Amino acid sequence: MKITKQRLKEIIQEELNAILEGDRRVPPGFTDATRMPGAASELEPYRRWTQNRQFRAGTWNMNNGTILVVDRDGRPHVWIPKSDPGAPRQVSAQEAMTAVEAAGFVEDRNLPVPYSNF
Repeated sequence: MKITKQRLKEIIQEELNAILEGDRRVPPGFTDATRMPGAASELEPYRRWTQNRQFRAGTWNMNNGTILVVDRDGRPHVWIPKSDPGAPRQVSAQEAMTAVEAAGFVEDRNLPVPYSNF
């Protein structure tokens, strides 16, 4: 694969911006909430909230063990606990929270958490 000089400059600039802004990439184990089953109804409170308030990318919140992070593009991603505590997960709750904190996400306790009311 050949990368043009211009594209290489863009990639480097994107990476530098991510470092300077605090890299708020989605941690491992999180799923794009907009692509999950039932997303339309689950994300409705989230959409209403973001329309009525100043919304910041790079925030997180937790409810009933479900963790929500908002990526740098403003998309919601969730880590959902399994109903069977013995079921294997790609990333444990502790690993997920450690990754959220390491990536520089800022807690917003007012942010509604989709898929958390079971």
